[in-house]
Parts: sequence; structure tokens; C-alpha cells
Amino acid sequence: MEDEQNTPIASKPLDDIEADLEAAAEAIESGQEPPEHLKTPALRRQYLQGLLPLLPILKVKASRILRWEQWYKTLGMPKGEFRALLKAERQRLTEKDVEEASQRHRAQREARSQELLRMESNLYRIHAALDELSSAGHDLIELVLATSVSLPMTQAVKDALVWLLVVGAPSSDKTNQVTLLRDMPHVYFLDTLTENAFITGYIPEDGQPPKDLLAELDQRCLVVKELGAIFSLKAELIRKVLGDLQAIYDGQFAKFTGTRGLVEHRAAFPFIGCVTPLALNQHQRYMAAIGPRFLFYRVLPLTEQQVQHGFELSWQPEGRRQRLDELRRLVSAYGWQCYHAKRMLQPETPEIRTRLNELALFLSYGRAVILTERHQQQGEEGKTYTVYEHTGQQREEPFRALQQLRGLARSLAVVHARDHITDHEMELLRRVVLSSMPPDRADALLLFQQGNPHLRSDGGLTRRAASEALKRSYNQAKRLLQELENLGLAESAQEGESKERVYYPAECFKHLITAPLAPLDHLLDMEEGAINFHQGNGETPIQQPEQVSLPQGEVSGNEVLEA
Repeated sequence: MEDEQNTPIASKPLDDIEADLEAAAEAIESGQEPPEHLKTPALRRQYLQGLLPLLPILKVKASRILRWEQWYKTLGMPKGEFRALLKAERQRLTEKDVEEASQRHRAQREARSQELLRMESNLYRIHAALDELSSAGHDLIELVLATSVSLPMTQAVKDALVWLLVVGAPSSDKTNQVTLLRDMPHVYFLDTLTENAFITGYIPEDGQPPKDLLAELDQRCLVVKELGAIFSLKAELIRKVLGDLQAIYDGQFAKFTGTRGLVEHRAAFPFIGCVTPLALNQHQRYMAAIGPRFLFYRVLPLTEQQVQHGFELSWQPEGRRQRLDELRRLVSAYGWQCYHAKRMLQPETPEIRTRLNELALFLSYGRAVILTERHQQQGEEGKTYTVYEHTGQQREEPFRALQQLRGLARSLAVVHARDHITDHEMELLRRVVLSSMPPDRADALLLFQQGNPHLRSDGGLTRRAASEALKRSYNQAKRLLQELENLGLAESAQEGESKERVYYPAECFKHLITAPLAPLDHLLDMEEGAINFHQGNGETPIQQPEQVSLPQGEVSGNEVLEA
């Protein structure tokens, strides 16, 4: 570019350049010799190439370019060659603009990265600030923080990725808590997702290269605020998107389009998405295909005390925006510091390994697909009704689930600034496992929780009691309980003179099923684990590097966080 700017043409006014071209064209048309600097085709081509860089800068009108095209045709340059040169120059300048924008974006990210690493933040302050803004439970903020920083953990030992789907009713604070991550430099935040976002077949008309979302995601964390748009598509499009996600999860995705041909990308990234129970429940049969790739967290319904606290907060709007901005900075800073934390986790104890194995097995049983056949039966009064007979089940092996849960547990330990996995992390995992089962099945399992008034004194559950608790018909409750028994999650016996069938949680999973899902006191947990949580002066929970330079490609923490 500097050589072009130093050519004589670059210093000429545009009107003088046009006068040169017009005079040369008129000279040739009248049989005269053109000026020396335009005498030969090679000189005319060199003159044009010096002119082209000026055109986009001067925003020349199309009518003017058409005049130059006509002059050059007179000067012996074919129209096709003129337009090819013009197109090539435009492409060069477009690529230059893209590269300059990329460098500016990278510089901004590096500056933000260093600012967040220097900022004082810890999980205790995050929970305290969140308590002033929301009455919802705090499980979610810890789970999304752990998921967002999980990639170094999982990649260090080649474990399965952690993909978390947050399921919650509207206004359950799921979106607000997930949005707190958006200022982290490695988070790729989207409001929604379209069916062809990962690899597109569209080619921009302005000559810019196609933009594939998947090309941007390697070593990042994808956060999608609302996945409901995907589940509102037609059935075949939903199957296509979920099939794409299934392939992307495995680290490599190739797609052939009619406009671009074969396009292939490799990418590894954590994924956090939000969806409402209604949107998810309507498409359970499609989610069964990708279910083993996702872990789920169902936001717990608010207790009466939490609802009252929420009303109180709603009538205290003063300074809410400023406090929310401060909370987002605290979360982003702490998450980014955790991502770069230099922490060696202790190996899991035999007890923790056993508990992780049990959770993985519990999840594989709970996510199994029941195979049924439909039959027509005749009742006592001669009426014909439909019954579904259980013919088998398809159950995943527990090993991918174990890797996902282990990666999430280790990441939670890092978020808690601990060097080992504790009961607190294991309880959060239990909630994730219960949430990751089909909703109807999970609701039926939750009936066995201690303290449920619908249980008998011995912890047993009748079909009629299940029907009342679930607000389902007797036959639906019966089907769900039989399904739990067929899956090995429950067992039953006929008791009493009436031979009524009573269901109990399976003995091997009883401790995972019957423990209640009461809101956790995260602040109390950190106070009890203060020795593990705080370091130094108690303000900075993790050791921070003085400077962290982002790599030339995307952000990666593989070299600084070990499992």
C-alpha cells in the first residue's frame, strides 16, 4: 500500500486523473498518439492499478466508474479485465477492513482480560450481591460459572465436554443469572440461535467471506439466552439442529452446501442454554437423541418465603441497575480468574469416586428410553381400550455421564476455590442428575423425597397417592410408577388385604432419591469452608497471573489449569 501511495497517480487530484484518461481515449479515437504514460497497454494497466485504491476511499459513484470503464475500453482494455481488477481491489480492501476490525476486537478483549484479572472479586461477594437483587436460589450461578470455566478441566484429561441446559419457568431468574457471564472475554453470548448458524450456505453479496458460528467457538464458551426459537421450528428443522449439535459435541462437524461445497470445522467448547419447561416438554422425543450430550438443571420452584422476599425486592428499585452492573462485573471477573487459576486439585478419594460412579449409573438408568408396543384390550364391560406393553429399554452406558459429572464437579471445586471435591459439589451434581431425566420421570421420583405428605409412614407410595400428588389421572400415575420399576429405579409389592401395589425407591439409589431438594445456603457453606476458600488476606480466592496474554487464535486456558 505504501508503494501505491508513493506513485505519481496517488498524488494527483481525481479530476486530473479523469482528464488524462479522457484525453488518451479521445486521442486514440481520433487516430492520434496517447500521452507517454498511457501509450502502451502495460502502462495503461499500471495507471489503472494505481487508480483503483483511491476509488473506495473517495466513494466514487457508479456512473463515474462506468465512464472509466468506457475510456479503458477505448484504450484497449476489455470490459471483463477492467471489472476483474476492480473486483479484486474491492476484495483486498474488504479483507483489510476485516483484519483491522479483528485486531481492534482482539486488543479490546486483551484489555478487558487484564482489567478483569486485576479486579477484586470472590464468590462470597457474588452471593451476597445476588441476594440483594433476586429471591431465587443460588445453585444456578455456581453451576453456570463452573460450566463456563470447565474446558481446561475436561481437556486436561480428555473428558467429555460439559453442556448445560437450564430449564426454568418464565421470570424464574434463569436468564438474568446466565446473562451475568457475558462480559467474560471467552464467552460467546447469543440471544438466540438459528437453524443454519453453525455452518451457513449463504455467501455475502459484498464479497466478504461467509461467517460460520462454529469457526468462532473453539476454546470459547457458547451461551444462548433463549433456545425457545429452535423448539418453535418445524419438526424436521428441530431434528436437523439437534442432529448438528450431536455431531458438534464430538468435536468435529462437516457439512456440504450447494453454494460453498464441503465445509468442515473442529471446535471444543462448553455450552449453556436456557429454555422453558413447556418448550422442552413438547419435544422430548427429539431431545432423547441428544439427551446424553446435555446435562440439565431445572430451576427449583420458589418457596413461599422466597416469593415474599421477591415481592419486597420488587418494591426497592433504587440503585438496582447500578447493583446489577456491579454484580455482572464481579461474576465476569471471578469467572475469568477461575479460568486462569493455577490450582492443582487433589485426586478424588475412594468415597468421592464411588459417589460419582453411583451418580453416573443413576443418570444412565434415569435417561434410558423405554420401548413399548401398543395393544388393544377389552374391558369387563366390553369396552376396548389401548394399553402400552413394555418390551425393553435402551440405556446408555454410564461412562460419558461419569466424565461430564466429574468435569463439572472439579470445575465447581475450582469455583469454590477448593483443592478437592466436597459434599457441597456432590449435592449440586445430584440436583443436576435428577434434572437431566425426562421431566415426568423426575417428577415421579421426587415423590419419594423425605417429608412428602403423600408417602406412607414406611416411605411407600401408592398409585392413588401418586395420582393426587402429580395431579394426573390414575392410569398416568400407574404408568409412570411402572416405568420407574421397569427401569430399576423403584420396586413394588402388593400389600394388605386389598393387595394394593405399593412402590419404594430402589435400594441402590435410595439415598439419591429420598434426600429433599431444599434450597442450599451457599454463604453458610463458604463460611464453613473458609480455610479452603480464602487465601492470603481473604479477598482474593485464587492465585492470579500478573499478565495473561490471549493466544493468537481464540482464548485457551489449557496450559494454566490442571486437574
